[in-house]
Amino acid sequence: MGAPYLHSLRSQHILQMTREGYAAKNIAEELNLSYQLVSATIKKARDEGVLPPRKPKSPLIHNSTHYLKRGSIKQLVSQLSDDQALWLVREADKYGCETMSEIILEIVRDAYEAREEATT
Repeated sequence: MGAPYLHSLRSQHILQMTREGYAAKNIAEELNLSYQLVSATIKKARDEGVLPPRKPKSPLIHNSTHYLKRGSIKQLVSQLSDDQALWLVREADKYGCETMSEIILEIVRDAYEAREEATT
């Protein structure tokens, strides 16, 4: 194991709970420790390679490797021609979608699945 401060029974318990998927806040509450102590122990363990580095949950999270700004539906719609907007509304009706977000989600999922099928 890495640094000596990670050898204590308390640190081992924190690391085990982290491996089991507990959040630092929950570990602190469960072990009656300060959040700062728990998060510092987890950070030290990650820095020492005892725990794997934290992975972003989504590529849409700021500062992740493949960050993509979210933009807005308003911004998207303002860039559509009238014909494209009408097509989008008709597609939404066809899929039974009630919002632009829903139909855009369906279009993205369809395109993703088509790409996956083409590569297999």
